[in-house]
Amino acid sequence: MSSANQEGATEGSGSSDANESAETGLTWEELAKGSQASGGESPRFFVATSRAELENLWGLAYGGLLTPPEVPDVDFSTESVAGMFLGQRPTGGYSVDVQGVSLEDGEVYLQVDVTEPAQGAITTQALTNPWVMVRINQPDLSNAWFREVDSGELLGVARAGR
Repeated sequence: MSSANQEGATEGSGSSDANESAETGLTWEELAKGSQASGGESPRFFVATSRAELENLWGLAYGGLLTPPEVPDVDFSTESVAGMFLGQRPTGGYSVDVQGVSLEDGEVYLQVDVTEPAQGAITTQALTNPWVMVRINQPDLSNAWFREVDSGELLGVARAGR
């Protein structure tokens, strides 16, 4: 887990730069991230393998906005989407970022960096709910495992159709 001296992520669409794992050939990119997801007090993990599932996931991420951004185009014949919602946090300064995606024994693992405010840091005094979504060039993704990048701790698993 990392510490930050500044407030964490803000709502917005992700980077347009694709990342590639040299060992597995998996490419991935951040689709979107933010800090004000709807509901949920504890971490939640999701996989979207269809437009309908992505629309539901998008609703969780942007449900609190009067005019949410349009759901991005995803080619589900070649891609899936994985998302992690950190859950409700008491202040600003929390965020979650995907640092890498790998294929291990046929399973997809996302290496995530969960950031929390440094001890004594000045933060926004408001409830936040950080989240991130990534597009992965793996169609019909059945599971996505989320692992803390620094410690290797397994944080959770998302299973398709749940």
